[in-house]
Amino acid sequence: MSVKNVSESEELHFSIFISLITDGDYYTTSNLFKIERLINPKIIRILDKEFPRLEVFIENGNYVSRKVEEFIIPAYSKSK
Repeated sequence: MSVKNVSESEELHFSIFISLITDGDYYTTSNLFKIERLINPKIIRILDKEFPRLEVFIENGNYVSRKVEEFIIPAYSKSK
């Protein structure tokens, strides 16, 4: 089996955890969010919106078909 065949047929899925907490408020618990089922992820950009909203752009996929996906944290926030 060649290395090329291994990387094309076997995919590892990764998760990224994001913890949000307001500035200067280190004594309360933070909100933890999970982005899962990513293949070889690379964070491209994080846009800080009104707390606690973030827009996270992550490039992921195998080496021949990578794509950039946008994730809104928390998912239940409405876009402005």
